[in-house]
Amino acid sequence: MLPFLKITVNLLYQYNYFMRHLLAKVFLSFICIIFSFGFLYGQPWLSDPDKKDINFFEIQKQFNAYWMGKEVPRSSGYKPFKRWEWYWENRVLPDGSFPQAGFVHNEFEKYLEKHQGRNNGQRTVYPWLSLGPSTDNGGYAGHGRINSIGFHPTDNNKIYVGTAGGGFWISEDGGNTWMTTTDDLGALGVSGIAVDPVNPLNIYIATGDGDAADNYSIGVYKSTDGGLTFAPTGLNWSTSGYNVIRRIIFDPSNANTLFVATNSGIYKTIDAGTTWNLKQSGNFYDIEANPNSASNTFFASKSNSILRSTNNGENWSTAYSISGSNRVSIAVTPADTSYIYALSSNSSNNGFKGLYRSTNGGQNFTLRSSTPNILGWDEAGGDTGGQGWYDLALVADPATASTIYIGGVNTWKSTNGGTTWTLKSHWSGASVGDTVHADKHVLEFQGTNLWEGNDGGVYISSNGGNTWVSKTNGIVHSQMYRLGVSQSDGKVITGLQDNGTKLLNTSGWSDFLGGDGMECIIHENNNKINFGSYYNGDISRTTNGGSSFGSINDHITETVSGAWVTPYILDPSNNNTAFIGFDNVFRSLDRGDNWTKLSNFSIDKLTYLAVAPSNPAVIVTGNAGNMRRTINSGTNWTTISLPSTNVTSVFIDYTNADIIYATMSNYSAGNKVFKSINGGASWTNISGTLPNIPVNCITGVKGMPNALYIGMDVGVYRYDVSTSDWVLFNEDLPNVEITELEINYTENKLYAATYGRGLWSCDLFETLPTCLQPQNLSVSDIQDNEISVNWSAPSIPPSNGYQFAIVQGFGSPQSWQSTTSLFATFTNLSPGIMYIVYVRSVCGSNYSNSISLGPIYTNPACSATIYDTGGSSSAYKNGEDLYWQICGPSDCYKMKIDFTVFDLETNWDALYIHNGDNISAPIFSSGLPSNYAGFPAGGYTGDGLPGSFTSTHSSGCLTLRFLSDQYTRNAGWQAQVTCIRRDPLVTNTGNAGMGTLRYAIDCIVSNDSVTVAPSIIGQQILLTDSTIHINKNVNIVQANTSSTYSVSANGFYPIFTINPGNSLNLKYVHLLPDSGLWGRAALNQGALTLDNVHIIESGTNLGAGSTIQNQGQMTIKGNTAIIRQ
Repeated sequence: MLPFLKITVNLLYQYNYFMRHLLAKVFLSFICIIFSFGFLYGQPWLSDPDKKDINFFEIQKQFNAYWMGKEVPRSSGYKPFKRWEWYWENRVLPDGSFPQAGFVHNEFEKYLEKHQGRNNGQRTVYPWLSLGPSTDNGGYAGHGRINSIGFHPTDNNKIYVGTAGGGFWISEDGGNTWMTTTDDLGALGVSGIAVDPVNPLNIYIATGDGDAADNYSIGVYKSTDGGLTFAPTGLNWSTSGYNVIRRIIFDPSNANTLFVATNSGIYKTIDAGTTWNLKQSGNFYDIEANPNSASNTFFASKSNSILRSTNNGENWSTAYSISGSNRVSIAVTPADTSYIYALSSNSSNNGFKGLYRSTNGGQNFTLRSSTPNILGWDEAGGDTGGQGWYDLALVADPATASTIYIGGVNTWKSTNGGTTWTLKSHWSGASVGDTVHADKHVLEFQGTNLWEGNDGGVYISSNGGNTWVSKTNGIVHSQMYRLGVSQSDGKVITGLQDNGTKLLNTSGWSDFLGGDGMECIIHENNNKINFGSYYNGDISRTTNGGSSFGSINDHITETVSGAWVTPYILDPSNNNTAFIGFDNVFRSLDRGDNWTKLSNFSIDKLTYLAVAPSNPAVIVTGNAGNMRRTINSGTNWTTISLPSTNVTSVFIDYTNADIIYATMSNYSAGNKVFKSINGGASWTNISGTLPNIPVNCITGVKGMPNALYIGMDVGVYRYDVSTSDWVLFNEDLPNVEITELEINYTENKLYAATYGRGLWSCDLFETLPTCLQPQNLSVSDIQDNEISVNWSAPSIPPSNGYQFAIVQGFGSPQSWQSTTSLFATFTNLSPGIMYIVYVRSVCGSNYSNSISLGPIYTNPACSATIYDTGGSSSAYKNGEDLYWQICGPSDCYKMKIDFTVFDLETNWDALYIHNGDNISAPIFSSGLPSNYAGFPAGGYTGDGLPGSFTSTHSSGCLTLRFLSDQYTRNAGWQAQVTCIRRDPLVTNTGNAGMGTLRYAIDCIVSNDSVTVAPSIIGQQILLTDSTIHINKNVNIVQANTSSTYSVSANGFYPIFTINPGNSLNLKYVHLLPDSGLWGRAALNQGALTLDNVHIIESGTNLGAGSTIQNQGQMTIKGNTAIIRQ
C-alpha cells in the first residue's frame, strides 16, 4: 500500500457545497454527529435523567414521543441518538436492558474453550490480512477516531494512543510507526491512558468509548510490560452493561493511587489497581489533579458543575455550578498550580457556554468569555451550536499559565487566560490555521509539543498550534459500517463512521465522499459505477470511478428517509436494477435515474433487503421484528413469521428463491441462524454451537449450496456441511464486530468490514473454478447504426474465448454471440439510441462475470434533435458524466449543432462542446472559469443559449460532454443536428485523408466535380497503397487551366479504376503510372474522358501489358498523349 492517501474529493468543492447547502441534509453529515451515552443525562426527552438502571426501550420511547411532529434543528442531538440507537437496538436484552459488561467476550471465551482440539476452520497458510486504511494525508481526511493519548515519562519517542473501537496502539519512534497489542481484549475502545511516572512499564487503560459509547467499558486494565499485554484490575465491571470511563489519572504524590471519572462516579485505587472504591457517585466527565502534589487537591466535573477535593479524593464538594451547561472539561497547569480552567458546553445547543478560570486553587471561578462560539463550525465563531456533548477538549500550557487550548469541532488558542481566542485549526479549509480533521477529543502536552486526538486520527504541533502534522499513519482503527467489492479487480469501497466513503485499489486508499459513510456498492459489470451513502439513506452514485458523484435521492418523487444504515442493493442478475429500503421498498430499472415504489408498509424503517439471484421478482425485506416477502415484484407482500428476535440480515440462495437464511442479533443461546426452504413459511434452526453473541451479517458462495459465512460481534464463522455446524474462521482477526462480509469471485477472497479495525480479507475456504473477467472494454468506433468495441484478455485467458452482447437501455442480455477475438462489432442499430455492451469469458461450461460499458449513444441521424438524458420532458440526473459523439455518415460530412433549449444549474453543471470525435479534442470554450463543482473551465452553464457550432476537425465530428454535480437538476438542453457535406477541394498531395484527391472523390455525389486547388498546381499527388476506385460519375477540374499537376502511383496497380456504369472526366493533368500488367494508368470498365492529359511512362520500367486497359467507352480530347521517356 502506498504511503499516501489520494484525495479524489476536491476539498474546496466540499466546502463550497457546505456553504451552499447549509440546510441540506447530506452536508450535515460532514459534521460527523455521533452520540455519547452520557449525553443522555442532559437531554430534554428523558423524564428521569438521573435514573441509574437505564432501559433502551424506555429511552427510545421517550425520544420518539418528544420529537413526534417537531422539526429537527441542528445540534439537537437527534442524529447522534440515531447512531447510538442503531448500534444498540439489536444488542440489548429482550426487556431492553443492556448486557453485562464483557458478556460478548466471555461467551466467546466459552466457545473457544468448548471447541478446543477442533480445527474450527482455522488455516495457518491463509490467515486474515489487514487492508487498512492505515494512511491518509491528514487535513480534512482521516480514517478513525482517537480518544486518548499517553506518553512515556522519560522516552519522548514512546507514544500511546487509545481509539474508539480499535484498541490501544504504541509508537516507539515519535508516532512514525505504530503497533497494537489489544486485538484479543474484550473491549477495543480505550478512553483513557495513564503511564506510571515511576515505573513506565506499568500502563493503565480505561476501556470502552467514553465519548460516543460505541462500546461500553469492562473496567480498567493494566499492563506491567510496557503495554505488550494487559490484564483486568479490580475495577472489572461484569454486572452492569452501561458503564463508560471518561478519564484516568495518577495521584501526583503516589504512583499506586489512581482515579477514574465514569458515568457512575469517581473511583479510586491506592494499591495500583488491585482494589477500587467509589468515592463520589454521579455522572462525571473529567478529573484532574493539582500538579502540586503537596496540595492533595483534585478537581472533577459533571454536566453543570465543578467538584473539588482537598483530601486526596476522599471527599468531594461542589466548587462551582454552571447553569445551562451539559458538559464541563477541566485543565490545570504546573506553571501556576493555583490556576484551574473549566470549559462548558451549552445545554440548549451544545455550543460554547463559557470558559471559566480560578486563580485561587478552585475556591472561586469567574467567567472569562462566552463568545465567539469556539465550539462551532465557523472559522470566526459566528455560528451557533456545536458538539460539546461529544467533543470538548481542554488543556493548559505547562509552561505558561495564561495559555490554553480548546478542542471542539476546531481547535482554538487563548494567550490571555481565555479572554480572547485565535483559531489554530479548522475542519475544512479556513482562511487561517491548518486544515485538521474535525471533532477534537483529547489535547495533551508532551513537553512543548501539543498532541491532539480527533475523529480522523492523531496530530502534533510543535509551534503552539500554528501548524499541525498528522501522526495517524500506521494505525488501523476505522469503524466501518459496510463494504462493496469489485468483481473485475481488487477494488473495495467502504463506509466509515466519521471518515466518509473510501475506495481501496492498487494505488492505495482514496476518499470518495465525506461525512459518515454507510452502505456502498461497486457495480458487478462496470467498476466505474459506484454507490455510496450517508446516514438515513442519502445515496450518491458515480459513473466515472469517483471523479464526480450525484444524489439519486433527488430522483425519487416522494420524501424519503431510511434507517441509520439504509439498505440498498443491486439486482444480482442485472446490476442496472437497484432497490432501496426506506419505510418502503423502491426499485429503479436504470441504475437510480428513476424510481417506482413497490410496497406500502407500516413497519417502520427497513434495515435489511435481499433480492433472489435466480428470480428478481422475489424480494425479502424487513427490520428487527418484521419480515416481508414478495414473489411478484411487490404486487403482493406476505408477512413472514420470525423464528427468533432481532433479525439483522437475510441471504437468498443463488439458485432457489425459496431458500432463505436469516441471522439474529440477540443473546438467546442457540438462536442465531435459521434456514427456510419454503420462502419463510417455516424455519429450521441451523445455529449449531455458535457462541451466544449477536450475528450481524451473512453471505453465501455462488455455485456452492450451503457454503455460508457469518460475521458476529466477535469472529467470522463458516458453515461446515459435514458436521452441520459452524466453525470459527478467524485466524489473526481481532476481537471486533464484523459488520459486513462480501466475496470477490475474481480473487476468490472473502472481505470483512469491522467496526473498529478497518478492512480485512482472507482466501475462501472453498475452491472455486477460475474464469476471469475480460479487461479494459472500450469503444473503438461509433456510427449511426453500429458500435465497435475491443477488450483485453485477463491474466489467465479463457479456454473457450468470449461471448458478447448488446442491450438497448438498461436491461440484461438475452442472447450472446461467441468469438475468440478481442473485438466485436454490433450492426443494425438505431441512430441516437443508448446501448450497453457486455462481454464475458467462457471457460468450459463456466462463465465469468460479464464486464459492461455504457451508456453508449450511437450517432444521431442527420437533422435529428438531441437531448440530455431527461429527454424532451424531464430534467437531467445528478452526478452525470456522459458524452455524445456526433458524426456524419462518413468523414465527408462536418457536423453542426444549434441549441434551441438550454437550462443548466448555473455555475454547478456544465456542457462541454469538443471540436472532434472524442473528449480529448479541443473545446469550443465558453470563456468561463472552472465552476463551483470543480468542473473544468470552458463549459457552458446557466440558461443562455450557447449558439451554433460547426466542426472543423478532420473527422467532421463534434463531441458533447455533460457534467452535473451532486444536487439540483434543471430542465437541461436540446439541440438540432445538421450534416454538412464537405467541399470537394483537393488541398494536399497525400495518398489519403482530408484534403487529398482520394478523399475528395469519395466525398462527392455522382455528377459532381472535384476541384484541385491552385496550391496543388505544379505538384505531384502520390498514391502509395492502392488504386482510386471510381464508383460514381466524377469530374476532376482545376481552378487554373493554364497549368497542370500530376498524379503518380508507386505500386502494381492502376492509378484509376473506373467501375462499370460510372464515368471519369480528367483535364489538364499528368498521369505517372508505375510498372504493371494491364492498365497502368487506368483500368476503364465504364466511361473515361481524357482532355489534355499527358500519360508519362518510363521506357525502362514498363513491364508487360498496356498503359490504359479499356473495357468500356473512352474519349480523347485536346492535346492528350502518351509520353515514354
